[in-house]
Amino acid sequence: MAHQEPRRGKRVRETEDFAKQEPGKLSRSWNKSARVLKKGLMTGILALSLSAGFTAAAQAETRDNRPPVAAMSKAEKQQKKDYAFSQERLDKIEARMKQTELGRALLQFAEDQNIAISMSNSKVIDSDPKDRLFTKGRNYSTYIRLNGEMKSDDEIMMTLAHELRHSWHERVVKSGEMDLDPRRHWLMRRIQEADAFSFEVHFGYEYEKATGKRLDIGDRYNACNGNTPFICLAEEYRRARDGGKPAPEAYSQLLERGMRHVRAMKYDKTFGGELDDGWGRVIATPSLGSSFAGRFDHPVTDADFVAKMRAVATEGLVPGVDPGALTKWTDADFLSFDKTGGKDKGDMKKLTAAEKKFAAAKAAWDKYEASRTSPPSPPGA
Repeated sequence: MAHQEPRRGKRVRETEDFAKQEPGKLSRSWNKSARVLKKGLMTGILALSLSAGFTAAAQAETRDNRPPVAAMSKAEKQQKKDYAFSQERLDKIEARMKQTELGRALLQFAEDQNIAISMSNSKVIDSDPKDRLFTKGRNYSTYIRLNGEMKSDDEIMMTLAHELRHSWHERVVKSGEMDLDPRRHWLMRRIQEADAFSFEVHFGYEYEKATGKRLDIGDRYNACNGNTPFICLAEEYRRARDGGKPAPEAYSQLLERGMRHVRAMKYDKTFGGELDDGWGRVIATPSLGSSFAGRFDHPVTDADFVAKMRAVATEGLVPGVDPGALTKWTDADFLSFDKTGGKDKGDMKKLTAAEKKFAAAKAAWDKYEASRTSPPSPPGA
């Protein structure tokens, strides 16, 4: 997901990302889309690919979650004249991104990874229409949907940069391959969301520097004195870079501000609500623990977790080659709720409950495993 800010009397959730889509999560996201299809609410969508490569990737998709090209094909005739959802608009956004080295690298990454990109609308990608948050995009791991209801092409372009950063977390950093307990899962979500915000801002700055054009992302005048926190992040970063601060140092500052921003925008409510992605059922049905054995038996170490998070905090797209950010952070900082945005009693109560439940699930799995491997008792014992 990406940043939230007031708009048209609503709070704004710009994106939802793949990181929530561990076992059971992605299927629920798709099931919502399927229910929308059954209700006939797909009229306002036109699925479009940024390139022939994306189209081919979508057509070749074989996973359970069908790509948007197939899912939205019935909408094309009804929406083909609507610029908001048109191929023309997506082509224009692609052309803008290609004006910068970073944009070209992002598009090449998407093509290399066979990530399909399409236009969509709130009826499909908004997982909770009642929360008064506008969803700008959603990352389904193998494809990304962008909300064509946005007025600004620049906002869509930056949302795409944000979502591709999440794909980068998954495909390059491979943070999703870690076996995480509830605490580290929550911390990872915070750090990666802040990084996606920060990278979005960084991309916007590089675009303006390369093109000399001013991005249409809202009123920047006195942005930090108003209720536009994302624009404030962008303006602070611009001032730091224009003032001569080295990019890695400026990005570190931006990341730390981004973590506080994620906290302020109530993303912890989402993160805390997704800690149990199915492992809680192991308490009642221990055999289900085989699906979570890695987390129970060999959870990621602090050292390995921190190494992944340091890779996330990379200014560019090549960890270990491009400059790293947060280099002054200690390992303990990456494991701290205070350092990664802050906490309150409610958060810690939720985390403590999840950790106790996780321990109970692990105990049930351990007992089940022991019963399967123990030698049979001798006769008459």
